[in-house]
Amino acid sequence: MSNAEPVFTSQRELESLIGSARVVQLLDHDNDGKPDSNLVATHASFASAEVESALLNKGYTRDQLRAMQQDRHLRNQATKLFAASAGTLRYELKDSSGNTPFAEYGEQARKALVALKKTEDRIPLEAVNGPSANVRTRIAPSDHKRVFANSVSEPNGRGGF
Repeated sequence: MSNAEPVFTSQRELESLIGSARVVQLLDHDNDGKPDSNLVATHASFASAEVESALLNKGYTRDQLRAMQQDRHLRNQATKLFAASAGTLRYELKDSSGNTPFAEYGEQARKALVALKKTEDRIPLEAVNGPSANVRTRIAPSDHKRVFANSVSEPNGRGGF
């Protein structure tokens, strides 16, 4: 398998999410009417790295991440992070609360990634690529005797903690 880092978003996906004109507004710093390729690459990389970090923390391997880089759910979250990151480049577009454009997309994506890490949400391609190493399906039996705290009404145990 290739050693290239997984890429979870692209300029095309960002344009689909927020529109071509908005992408140019945020990422065209040399005023040539096209997004600057270095800014596109940098902020797409930031977004992909955030998704990758969340999945590595969940226990997936880099090989599994490379296989999952086409997952639509992950790509959507990365594109939202891309929009939020690109929005930080234009402070003059902040709203009255001080939020940069598309900051809410970043918050939505981060909440979705936290849900993935906590296994409250699952990745559709997980069935193909295998579960993360951190997800356990069995509980090992314990030889430890259960001890309950004493209470006033039950001096031999069964109290609360």
